Amino acid sequence: MKKLILFFLIFSLLISCKNNNGAKGTVKTNDEKSNQILKCLEGLAKHDTTYAIELTVDTLKFYTGVKPEGKKEWIKSFSPDTSLLKNYRLDKNLLNIETQYNNNGEVFTHVWTNLFVTGGYSKTEYTIPVHMEFKWMNTKIEIVKQYYDKTFINNELAESRDIYNSGIYSKDIYNNDVYNKDDYNTPVKKIDKKKKK
Repeated sequence: MKKLILFFLIFSLLISCKNNNGAKGTVKTNDEKSNQILKCLEGLAKHDTTYAIELTVDTLKFYTGVKPEGKKEWIKSFSPDTSLLKNYRLDKNLLNIETQYNNNGEVFTHVWTNLFVTGGYSKTEYTIPVHMEFKWMNTKIEIVKQYYDKTFINNELAESRDIYNSGIYSKDIYNNDVYNKDDYNTPVKKIDKKKKK
């Protein structure tokens, strides 16, 4: 029985490797594309989107799940002023970047790092391990994929709902943003606490 299980494991591994379109190539860590991604991420961490806009195609596809979003959403995801999350920082002590040059012409840059972010409602300091994949089309990025555990976002959404439902609004603590109960992604007009019944 053990031999049968081992056979299926090895067979599955061989099939999965074969389905990689036979792509072979080299991996570099201090090349031009890896350095361009580093410059892009350093800019985004400082909320400077200039280089990120320049480095990506206008038709960029941005994935954090199954459904792609666009360039605008990718750039916006690093905004310092969202009510939900604040103070994005990259872990410079754990920042691994490598670019994979496949023989079939495809080029991917991979980034592994931690993202530090502060919850806009809970004020919790989160450390999120992140893997980013950038697919190149000549000298521009055409696809960005970000992989991370989204629990921290759900925590902040829950906290924002609790604050909204309790009727507590504070400009100093919560930016005075109020969310519609049917749409927790889009802040609506700021409401004066005194007028709320």
